[in-house]
Amino acid sequence: MNSRVRVMLSRILEIALLLALILGQAQAAGTVLTVDMKGTITPASDDIVLAALERAEAEDARALMLLLDTPGGGLAETTEILRLIDESEIPVIGYVHPEGAVAWSAGTIILIGSDIAAMAPHTIIGSAQPVQFSPTGSTVPVNDSKTTNAIVAMIEEKTRKHDRNTTAAREFVLSNLNLNADEAMKYRVVEHIASTPEELLGQINGTSIKDVTL
Repeated sequence: MNSRVRVMLSRILEIALLLALILGQAQAAGTVLTVDMKGTITPASDDIVLAALERAEAEDARALMLLLDTPGGGLAETTEILRLIDESEIPVIGYVHPEGAVAWSAGTIILIGSDIAAMAPHTIIGSAQPVQFSPTGSTVPVNDSKTTNAIVAMIEEKTRKHDRNTTAAREFVLSNLNLNADEAMKYRVVEHIASTPEELLGQINGTSIKDVTL
């Protein structure tokens, strides 16, 4: 079996497993679907979010909750997830969970692009400077102003759309700013701090997003 086939089979298995998770969470959560987005953001992540949104729309769910615990991922994958969030009529809740989780780089950008942004206590977001892989497999910061400025403009526009802190968003990219949950709440990067999804749903009960009352 060559490497390309192994990669394809691995991606298919990843999608199948996470779609199974979506189905199970849909039954458990009732009117809110939850997707556990752990690990690196990959092209499979786009497929998973798309499938979850399609299922949420088909079942008339009230929202989709993305449980984020990720070191980051590719820029193309991230921008595609942001596009899916923007174009969907289903409200998307970005939630860094569980306690001790991180949503760095792409995870931070997805969180900021979500309709509602929340963090569990003792979680961290930030470090969104773009990087590329060197021939040895290590990461090297991207200092190309064209790329950096494009990411800054994108993340600032997402914060404006959701009335969040554009200064903090810019510094996530330019200086690898990191914030814990209390700091992110203080500086208006997120709207909620909750220990569990159930607690978060209680906090946002009655909130109107995208013409939907949660």
